Amino acid sequence: MAHEVMASDALLVKIHNPVFLWKVYGFSALLQRGALAAKSAAFHCSGYNWYLKVSPMHKTLGDGTPHVALSLVLSRLSFKPDYTMNAVFVLSMYNHSKGNFLVVKASYNFDVKNTHSRNICLISLEDQLKSSEYLLDDTCVLGVEILQIDVCRSLKKKNIKVQKKFLFLQKKKFVSVQNLFLQKKDFTKGDYTWTMNNFPELDLKPSVLSPAFEIGRRKWFIRMYPRGDEYSTNSLSMYLFPQSWDKLLPEPGMMIELTLSILNQNNAQLHKVSGRFVFASKNGWGWSNFIALNKLKDLVGSSCIVKADITIIGSSSESQIVYMLRLIYWRRDLKREPEERTMGNVAGRAAGACLKEDIVVDTTFELSIYNHSRRTHHGTRASYKFHYPKYYSEYTYLIPLSKLQDGSDFLADDTCVFGLDILRARKFKPTRNAKGVTIQHVFLQTKGFMQGNYTWNIEDSKLDLKSIICSPKFDIGEHKWYLRVDPFGDYRNRDYVSIYLCLDDNSNMPPIESAIMAEFTISILNQKNGKHSQQKARTVFSWKGIAWGWHKFIRRDQMKNTNAGFVVGSSWTVQAEVTVIGSSSHA
Repeated sequence: MAHEVMASDALLVKIHNPVFLWKVYGFSALLQRGALAAKSAAFHCSGYNWYLKVSPMHKTLGDGTPHVALSLVLSRLSFKPDYTMNAVFVLSMYNHSKGNFLVVKASYNFDVKNTHSRNICLISLEDQLKSSEYLLDDTCVLGVEILQIDVCRSLKKKNIKVQKKFLFLQKKKFVSVQNLFLQKKDFTKGDYTWTMNNFPELDLKPSVLSPAFEIGRRKWFIRMYPRGDEYSTNSLSMYLFPQSWDKLLPEPGMMIELTLSILNQNNAQLHKVSGRFVFASKNGWGWSNFIALNKLKDLVGSSCIVKADITIIGSSSESQIVYMLRLIYWRRDLKREPEERTMGNVAGRAAGACLKEDIVVDTTFELSIYNHSRRTHHGTRASYKFHYPKYYSEYTYLIPLSKLQDGSDFLADDTCVFGLDILRARKFKPTRNAKGVTIQHVFLQTKGFMQGNYTWNIEDSKLDLKSIICSPKFDIGEHKWYLRVDPFGDYRNRDYVSIYLCLDDNSNMPPIESAIMAEFTISILNQKNGKHSQQKARTVFSWKGIAWGWHKFIRRDQMKNTNAGFVVGSSWTVQAEVTVIGSSSHA
């Protein structure tokens, strides 16, 4: 058995170039659910696929003190059976306070039956939990740097073993980043029992598949190798596979706690193996040496009962929100301010229709620009509450544009590198108490009202349109508005003309829980006798109801009567008067 590397071997360094970073949000959830190790999704480096395994409560061989331990795992699927690999690598944990990494350098000889390096103890669990250096806002960042690998192929001929060496060096490193958001409650879980009554007959087959079953709105199946797969040693092999991975979103990465068990006829557990895995592709997870064949014979006879317990405890995206980095150049008026600035804008956008209208995602993030000379990131931290339809945060200033253009610090070989780091994301429904009561505030003004009016001339031919017509947008009270007319009314009554005042979607509205109160009057002007058709209202405009008006504003036959005076010549006129008298914000 390989020896352990202790925390005393770890060093704090400033220069560390990881090829893989694993950001685990809600790290304490791993501790609350026991000492099981967890594996990341695969990352690619030097022509091979790898995984990072974290053991949050690994007990050392000496005094049994719990440590946070890491292990590097080589994917068997990317490695051939007749090869061995010696890898030199660095495993690390980020220090949030000092901005550097706690690292341990190690090496290991990998082959298809030895894919896990020894455990490397970085820090005692007690030291990690007692400060925010390595666990900030319950977030832990783990890293891998692969320095060198030697791949050797063994050719057996006439009892002579020949080795051919292939050296791979990482010339240019690209950082692969994975996020994992762990839940602490409201888990999706389920189980499935697979009964094989003809197990002696199945025992002769290379592999057998269970029927598909559904847990967590996804279908799965179990694959068993009764005599073991190519990686096993006199053992039965068993894995869990996703059946319909195409239904998942891009980079879906679900963290699953999996327990596979063999039961007796009374459903009592005879043998079980458990683990935590990130399912991020069509590949399955399980164990090549699930149970030794000689032990299996003592447990099962003519039938074999297998049970799968699945609990989804996290995913690669918080509430399946996808964040994008939007970068623009903004040029100020040189007469007012000679400096030009570059701004970054982070945009949180729902993947598909995942961000509902009644959901707010409170996000803390950091936007950065890379300094090529110092090999550091110049960043600015910000926060924003993303919600429908406000998908874009406020602009975040990074550096003056002159500084970008003058030197090679931030622009080397005409190349600029921008970064986005999601530090925290919390989803909630706004302004609701435990009993489901929605609370609204309105602060009314007694003076200093913002008011205005708008007149819209409409061609008479549009009275016969069976579709909605909208006015040009107009500004009143620092907001954009428009009028909406349905010449044939809405679905409730087609004998009337419907008219509404609408607050523009792109208006300068406060956050979702904010609103404005407005008094407004809409009139269809009578161009003969001045007896206008008029309606008045006082109501609150917010994102939950941005249009107010009347579906029975005036009868169509009255409008089209040429003697009534509403349509004169070739046009008719609608007028809106709007006064903003209050808002939900005291400011």
